[in-house]
Amino acid sequence: MEIGYYPGCSLESASREFDISLRAICGMMNITLVEVPDWICCGTSPTHAVSQELSHLLPYKNIQKAEMHGIKELLIPCPSCLYSISHTEAACVTDANVRQRLSEVTGYTYEGGLKIYHLLDFLRDRVTLGGLKAMVKKPLEGLKIASYYGCLTRFFPAAADDMEQPSLLEQIIEALGGQPVEWTCKVDCCGASLSITRPDITKRLLGEILQSATRASADCIAVVCPLCQSNLDIRQKGLTSPSGAPYAIPVIYLTQLIGIALGARSGALGMEKLMIDAMPLLRAKGLL
Repeated sequence: MEIGYYPGCSLESASREFDISLRAICGMMNITLVEVPDWICCGTSPTHAVSQELSHLLPYKNIQKAEMHGIKELLIPCPSCLYSISHTEAACVTDANVRQRLSEVTGYTYEGGLKIYHLLDFLRDRVTLGGLKAMVKKPLEGLKIASYYGCLTRFFPAAADDMEQPSLLEQIIEALGGQPVEWTCKVDCCGASLSITRPDITKRLLGEILQSATRASADCIAVVCPLCQSNLDIRQKGLTSPSGAPYAIPVIYLTQLIGIALGARSGALGMEKLMIDAMPLLRAKGLL
């Protein structure tokens, strides 16, 4: 199988382990990632504060680059990038004014037809849950996992599941042999966008999420968003539970969990880049 791939800025820098583990599991599943050549930053949410036109232009240029390279299906693992590019793609199809203006600026007219996937719906629709389950060599037995969706994977045009009660991430974890836990904060915002301007709000939101995961007896939290991962992973330091105990819950990318279940070495998945070390947990569960 061949699929176009837009990694985006986070996966090329602070969230490198997401890219590393995604490439690793795709190799194990015989999936060829065709990276969009000379891709640029999609602009994501900060661009809107500067220019509405620019917030469409940056994603549009990436759509142009993908189409010029013959890419018809595009995997975008970062929900922020996915939302930005999908929003512009949808606007080009439904809004003649947006389409005309972008065509005037770039000299390129998008006619529609690009299929965009997030990791979750790509696994469901292209790999399939049954296909993924058949590839498992080391089931995640005994690993209690809190599935964390965060904000952007819930809303159009990035939503791959029910917006209020998504279950796709849990279904994938079950296919891997893991045990998804029932908890109250799986779709709550982690406050990543407020981490600099309002750290007090971010601290409160993180505390609620970590407390919920602890109450559910989760061994770790599974994530599919670079912002959520870095926020939950890095900012645990200094936070304590109501009992006063410090939090130390590993926050693991779904791609890393898939890699472990498929039999990949931990060194091939970027596990060492996580701030909260997941290796002791995985060793205790017999997964390494």
